[in-house]
Amino acid sequence: AEGLEMARGKAMCVADEPEAFADAILQLVENGPQRRALSDAAFEFAAAWNAETDEAFASVLATALSGHAAD
Repeated sequence: AEGLEMARGKAMCVADEPEAFADAILQLVENGPQRRALSDAAFEFAAAWNAETDEAFASVLATALSGHAAD
């Protein structure tokens, strides 16, 4: 989850050991409200991440195309 520290524990399950990850998943299986909250947070995080990535890609593409058009 390197680079995704801001989502750790809020929008994703992260654990250093397999047993800890399994425990976190079991907790979600058994706790519907917690599972829904994590799902909602993950969706919001992914949407924001995609928007930022799209903006960055559009900027790089526009720069590349403007340089290419000058040729």
